[in-house]
Amino acid sequence: MIEKDVWELELRDYSYFESIKPERDYLIKNFIPVKSLIMMFSPPASFKSILAQYMAICIGSGRECLGCKSKVKGVLLCDRENNDNLIADKMKKIRRGLGIRKKDVPVYYLPRNEGDLLNEEFLEKLHHAIKQNKISLVIFDTLHRYGDYQENSADDLSRLYTKCFSPLIDKQKVSILFLHHTKKQGDFRGSGDFEGMCDVVYKLDRKDKSDFFTIKNTKNRTGELEKVTAKITFFDKEIIIEKVDKNEDNQINKLNGLTEKINSYFVETDLRLKTSEIKNQLKKDKFDYSESTLKRALNKLVNKKKLEKVGERGGYMKASSDEANT
Repeated sequence: MIEKDVWELELRDYSYFESIKPERDYLIKNFIPVKSLIMMFSPPASFKSILAQYMAICIGSGRECLGCKSKVKGVLLCDRENNDNLIADKMKKIRRGLGIRKKDVPVYYLPRNEGDLLNEEFLEKLHHAIKQNKISLVIFDTLHRYGDYQENSADDLSRLYTKCFSPLIDKQKVSILFLHHTKKQGDFRGSGDFEGMCDVVYKLDRKDKSDFFTIKNTKNRTGELEKVTAKITFFDKEIIIEKVDKNEDNQINKLNGLTEKINSYFVETDLRLKTSEIKNQLKKDKFDYSESTLKRALNKLVNKKKLEKVGERGGYMKASSDEANT
C-alpha cells in the first residue's frame, strides 16, 4: 500500500509570494539580469558576435558596458559561428580597447568540437564546468549550432527549455544569452516560442552598414533598458564600442560628412598629408569635428580602401586604383 505522503504535492500558500524579495542583482545593470534566459537576434553582419564578446569581457573584468555598470563574474563563451583565429583577433582588440590586461579577463571558451544541448552527458559536463569555474553567464553563438532541434517546432523548443535551459538556470543560477538569426522580413527565425521562453529579448539593428547600431528591447520582465544606440570603431589593434546618447544620433551624419570632407582633400594621387595637416585644413575650412570622430573617419577611409596609411607618423595618401577596386 502506498503511504499517504507519496501522493501529497508540496503546495505553498500565498505567504510564499510575500516572502520572495525582488531580484536586484545583475550582471550588467538594466541590461543583463541574473538567472535569466536572453535572446539577441539580428541579420548576419550586424555586430552581434562582437557585441556578445564585448559583453563577456566587460562582465569578466567589471568594466562599464554601453553606459551600464557590470559586476565581475565568470563568463563561458560557446562559439561555433566563428573560427578560433577570428575570435582571438576580436577578443584581443576588444580587450585592448577597454584598456584591460590579458591576465585580468576571466572569460572561458568552449572548444568548437564540444556541445550538444540535448545530450545528457554533455549537459552533465556543462553543469560541472559552470559550478567548478564559477560561471555566471553562458553565451551561445549561435544557438542553432548547439542542438539538433527544429526551429519551427514548439515541441522541440519546449524540450530544449525544460531539459537544458531551465535546469541550468535553476540549479547553477546562471544567465544564458543565445544569439539567433532573422528571417528576410526582419523577425527572428523559427517558432514564436523562442520569445515565449525568454525573459529578455534584444533585436540588433545595424544602420545602413555603418559603424552604428541600435539594440532594441522587444521583451523584458524586470525593467531592462528599452533602446541603446552605439557605435563600433575598428582600429589596427583595438576595437572600441561606445554608447551614443539620444541627443548625439546625428553623429552618423557628422561622421559621414567628415569622411567625405577628408576624402575631398586627396584629389591628387601622390598627395600625402599628415594627421596634423588634415586638422589644419579642416580648421581652415571651419569644419567642426571631435578627435574621436576624426579618428573614426580616417579609419573608415582606410578600411574602405579610399586612403592608405604611409609612414610611422600617421601620414595618408590616396589608395591606388587597384587597391580601391579590390
